[in-house]
Amino acid sequence: MANFNGTNMAIIKNPPSDGEKIAASQIGPKVRCFIEQVNLETNDINDADTIVVGQLPASSRLLKIEIIANGSSDLSAADATIGDGTDADRFAALTDLPAAGLTVVCDVPAVSFAGSEVTAVTDIVMTIDAADLPNATGDGFTVITYYADLN
Repeated sequence: MANFNGTNMAIIKNPPSDGEKIAASQIGPKVRCFIEQVNLETNDINDADTIVVGQLPASSRLLKIEIIANGSSDLSAADATIGDGTDADRFAALTDLPAAGLTVVCDVPAVSFAGSEVTAVTDIVMTIDAADLPNATGDGFTVITYYADLN
């Protein structure tokens, strides 16, 4: 038997008389995905170029970002940061992009999770760090996973 409860479990097990409730952002929010495709064949992507790869709705929180190199698209010559257009690495610091057919899961820092609820619609922007990406025949994908409806 446990000796202690975490903050939220304490409220669940012994509801306070003042009606305090657990924030919806911490228990019961919906998990959603935003999937984006970037055509590497028709875009000449270079160093410091930015690509909008997703959008978080208001009152949501980022959980995970996956970058997928589809088919023969080898992105491994480049790195990228993931931010919001104002802060280039708000969601993920410099990350190695994947080789053909592989997936990279970006580490979303704990600080991003702890206070990352966005209050307005927020673009997710990937900034490329490479001399240039090859114009490969194929596509790259991003999968953005987030909590929605936090209020």
